Amino acid sequence: MSKTKFGALNEHAVAIILKELSRRTIVEIRKRRVVFNVYEKILDSGKKDIFTDADIGAEEIILRSLRECFPNFDIISEEDKNKKYPKSRNNKWFTVDPLCGTGNFSNRSSGGIATTISMVINKEIASSYVGNVMTQEIFGYRQGSDNVYRIREFETHEKIKPEIKNPSEWPLLIRGTPDEFPENTKPMVDALTGIFDKYIIDDGSLSLSAVKLWIGEVGAMILKPRTETPWDLTPILGMCQKLGFVYLKLPGLDEWKPPIIKTIFNRDFPVIMIHKNNMESLNNSLDVPF
Repeated sequence: MSKTKFGALNEHAVAIILKELSRRTIVEIRKRRVVFNVYEKILDSGKKDIFTDADIGAEEIILRSLRECFPNFDIISEEDKNKKYPKSRNNKWFTVDPLCGTGNFSNRSSGGIATTISMVINKEIASSYVGNVMTQEIFGYRQGSDNVYRIREFETHEKIKPEIKNPSEWPLLIRGTPDEFPENTKPMVDALTGIFDKYIIDDGSLSLSAVKLWIGEVGAMILKPRTETPWDLTPILGMCQKLGFVYLKLPGLDEWKPPIIKTIFNRDFPVIMIHKNNMESLNNSLDVPF
């Protein structure tokens, strides 16, 4: 039976599909919170990790719909065992992390569990969505829009507007403890923890740590060196670019522009993420040039 053609999708239709996939995935993960199995896997780095029934169920929902709705796109997904698309020359792809924060999920934590989707066209992040599983919020933007929205319980839309403040008025978020940073960057990390109001250490979903930055719960976020994956980096980078947040390398505070690529790579230096309009006050507080 032939399929009915409805014409080309526009940006609004794409946004509706991606938001709906985020919603369906959140619902699926929440259904599996009580009873699930945990499995072991080996990462590309050789480290051991885990995944659960919820990871599998969430991925099936997203991948099936993306393949049906966008057959000309590659899909780079965390749980993809075949690694089919990273070497493809296709310039259109999705990144998918069906369940970001599996450790928190497996421990039945009350937060730090997310789902993410991003759309890349010609190495530009056209659209990006991050869903908070526990609060049932979706953060994201559609292609062609200048705005990023916070959608509460799938219904109420609120435009995200970053604030400008002095570092002393904000908490600083650190992914990892200060002693996990390279020796040559520890003086800078210590200096940064001293000029902010306080510092907090966060774990679980990296994308939800970034949400705290975007909505103004913290004024900056420091990331220790890590293996960068497309499904972690791309949705966060897209939102940062749209909202005006930048990455600065430590210790020199030179701007780092993350690559928009399909493959995994090692970032062997720490970075601090901060809004570009707050860089001057940070500069004045540190008394070092950018």
